Amino acid sequence: MPRPGHVRDEGFSLIELTVVVLIIALLVAIAIPTFLGARRRAQDRQAQSNLRNGLSAEKIYYADSQVFTMDTTRLAAIEPNLNWSTDDAAARGVQIMTAGGGPSNDQSIALKSLSKSGTVFCIMDIAKHGHTYFGKDAPGTYYAKKSNGGNCTAPNTWFQSSSSGW
Repeated sequence: MPRPGHVRDEGFSLIELTVVVLIIALLVAIAIPTFLGARRRAQDRQAQSNLRNGLSAEKIYYADSQVFTMDTTRLAAIEPNLNWSTDDAAARGVQIMTAGGGPSNDQSIALKSLSKSGTVFCIMDIAKHGHTYFGKDAPGTYYAKKSNGGNCTAPNTWFQSSSSGW
């Protein structure tokens, strides 16, 4: 109980406030890298999802015509939610790199997409044996990834995975 005429001090001391600010700063320093990593992974997953949807559209077209196509209008009719392109101008969409095997025998397709994180993801599908494409000649789906931009044209960048993809 304070003495009469004596004022009681209330509130926090400077040291207590400094300790609280340091604790908050430490928590923020731990949380920001975690948040940025999660953000980068989400951006990469979006690009990968776009490529899977793009390859599905190509396979739908292939099922109807027995060739893959580079016609963005036809593919947009199948999958209108993707930004289709045949050049690097559509950085955040799906770029059709090439339909291989010649104009009358397009039995392979390669697509790429640039993630907002800067990573380039590519997916390729070879429909029939005997069509060598980027160094691969067995039918199936192949994946490639390049950090910091770039292109997926080197044969040693492509790999085949049956479960996880990239």
